[in-house]
Amino acid sequence: MYKKLIYPVFFILFSCCCGADDSNINLKDENNNYINAHGGGILQYKNNYYWYGENRIKGNESGVSLYQSTDLKKWRYLGVIFKSNEIEPKSHSFFIERPKIVYNSLTKKFVMWFHVEEVSSNYKTAKVGVASSNDISGPYKFLYASRINAMSHPINGNYVGSKLANKVNKDHSNIGQMSRDITIFKDRNDNAYLISSSEDNLTLSISLLSQDYTHTTGKYIRVQPGGYNEAPVMFYNEGKYYLVASGTTGWKPNRARLFTADKVFGYWKNIGDFVKGTDAENIKTTFQSQGSNYFEFNGDCYFMGDKWYPKDLSNSGYLFKKIIFSNDHSPYIK
Repeated sequence: MYKKLIYPVFFILFSCCCGADDSNINLKDENNNYINAHGGGILQYKNNYYWYGENRIKGNESGVSLYQSTDLKKWRYLGVIFKSNEIEPKSHSFFIERPKIVYNSLTKKFVMWFHVEEVSSNYKTAKVGVASSNDISGPYKFLYASRINAMSHPINGNYVGSKLANKVNKDHSNIGQMSRDITIFKDRNDNAYLISSSEDNLTLSISLLSQDYTHTTGKYIRVQPGGYNEAPVMFYNEGKYYLVASGTTGWKPNRARLFTADKVFGYWKNIGDFVKGTDAENIKTTFQSQGSNYFEFNGDCYFMGDKWYPKDLSNSGYLFKKIIFSNDHSPYIK
């Protein structure tokens, strides 16, 4: 997210940190504390589900928190598994957003990717950070932070979109492309991809990761150059790949867009709204949320989002919606 940094002098306390929910997922841990894991996701490993995300205290991000459950109803808090000051020890000059954890079956390691910004940069740092661990609960070893796809040319070229987006891509080709909002998609063949809001939020990029999932390979495509998309969520169903994204309206929610392609590095077509129904406000604001991840539970597919409260980000809520697939297999929530 490219957002104006907010340092509030006072905080508004909300009595409930929750959102529209048709999954019966409990939003409190076993100690009756609200889950503090924003912009993250839910990962299944063996017989457990792990909910991870930004740990925010009085609005400020301090690292990545982790919770464990077998049924999404009883959550055990496992603590902060990675602290943002591990990027630069003894410094609080960096913050991280939208962590994503993926398991690599080849190396038997858990790899965490996240968006890295310098506090004073006004979102101009636009780097990814990578850390890895032998255990999902850590400790995670910080590997590096950098721009992505330096010295690499996009597979579908830097002339396929708006003139402004194409210029930004060319200007950054040597130093590396920008990466803000991210997600990680692991395909059925175990190839993994980094999906980023890039080119100053003008374009989404999809980058193939190395076999150990710790680096981009330089193979990437640009999706909807000049379309101003962020908060990507990617998944597969019945021979098609789907990508849900939001517009770039800061902390304010907006209308979720849905894109589809026959292959990851194929042509991504905009097929309209991801939210269906008769409530215009829900469609316009994606139920007052912005997407963060996709996961499966008991044979159902779920869209996961954040309901951001800009004046008190630590009390931001969550959205969980079961994904419905129409007769032509295209997904939507309602």
